[in-house]
Amino acid sequence: QDWLDFTDQNGISGNYDLFTGILRLTGIASISNYETALRSVQFRNTSSNPSDLQRTVDFLVNDGSAFSTLQTVTVNVVPVNTMPFLSSDGQGTIEYIQNASPIILDPDLSTFDNDDVELESLTVSINGYISGDLLDAEMPSGVTKNFDSQTGVLTLNGTALVEDYSSALRTVSFSSTNGSGDRVIQFVVNDGELNSDPFEVALNILGTSEQLTINNAVSPNEIGRAHV
Repeated sequence: QDWLDFTDQNGISGNYDLFTGILRLTGIASISNYETALRSVQFRNTSSNPSDLQRTVDFLVNDGSAFSTLQTVTVNVVPVNTMPFLSSDGQGTIEYIQNASPIILDPDLSTFDNDDVELESLTVSINGYISGDLLDAEMPSGVTKNFDSQTGVLTLNGTALVEDYSSALRTVSFSSTNGSGDRVIQFVVNDGELNSDPFEVALNILGTSEQLTINNAVSPNEIGRAHV
């Protein structure tokens, strides 16, 4: 995770050993060139969830016969929170028949967080919401659930493991007793500080099963004769 970076220059080459954490600069060069080389050494950490323990970087030079005194630089590592994210294999547009039993929106949907083992909330909203639409989900332990029938937003609040929120995501269901047309269901999780990017599922609402049966059973010509 911890690296010391150096770009070869002025006849001086560098080699960093990841296992020992030692950067060696070699090559015959002037004192001024070695001063420039030493000043160009950089520290970095490649982890998305680094330890915040203080690091010390020791500098030691050799003229071919003797070592210098040790010079130490202190490095404070400040972890930066990264946002959680949602992922799924996806299944295209889902079709739902009005008044049918609730349908699971995405049984493959999962959430991940590279620097946190817990999440704090899940928000699921309906774009194109119509009164009669309903979202529901199974709650992890310690999490509360609320569906706002005025806005069409389902909210799960409470601290739970990332994998528990993933399980809850895969239980989110939609049903409707009113209207047909298209909806877009948007999922967002929060780690207590940052929201994930939204994940969307497209939904096509069909008429009731009775309407579909009538429309499929009667041809346009038969409908016309019925009005004669």
